[in-house]
Amino acid sequence: MVVVFGLVPVALWLWMARAVGQGRDWARILSAVLFTLATLQLIESQGVAQVFCAALICLSGLAAVWLLWRPACSVFFKPQRFV
Repeated sequence: MVVVFGLVPVALWLWMARAVGQGRDWARILSAVLFTLATLQLIESQGVAQVFCAALICLSGLAAVWLLWRPACSVFFKPQRFV
């Protein structure tokens, strides 16, 4: 059960990475939500191993969300008009 619940966040982050690579703006928003959930999980963690894993996921999410919301990246997500 622990392995399944441990793999679900990884699968969600990989799905978001694929959607972001396709320029889906909703993926940036959902990535921010996943980062918030990872932060809440870090707060509720107990034990050294659990805190370490939650902190690793939280820091990875922070880096991803920070990079996704930079002004230089926003151009990639704006809809382009075809003439």
